[in-house]
Amino acid sequence: MMASGKRILIVEDEHDLVGAIANRLEYEGFDVVCAGDGSEGLDLFSNSGADLIILDMMMPVMDGFEFIRRLKGGRTGEDVPPIIVMTAYGTKFSPAEFGVLEGCEMLDKPFEANQLLDLIKKVLK
Repeated sequence: MMASGKRILIVEDEHDLVGAIANRLEYEGFDVVCAGDGSEGLDLFSNSGADLIILDMMMPVMDGFEFIRRLKGGRTGEDVPPIIVMTAYGTKFSPAEFGVLEGCEMLDKPFEANQLLDLIKKVLK
């Protein structure tokens, strides 16, 4: 176990996936907060912050692109935590969407838990 105490915000609408990720990350010692859509995720981030955000791109209410736009709006680079983007759509994004994703790490669904953990460790170094 890593026992980092770092806070990770998971923004994902698939409850089974959220539960699986959250359980594994808590086992590894992370403080995990979960949101079912981008709007709820922004509220949670505003209230409690996060050291890292794991973000789905396709969600109801507010998708991942809008979440990133609003998160980055009015914040300097140091105030925006690293973001790991989970997507089942690979690289099928428009140039404008790629612009929004600048600086984000990409993780294709489906993925193994260890792939996610390795990426989290790399990002939080």
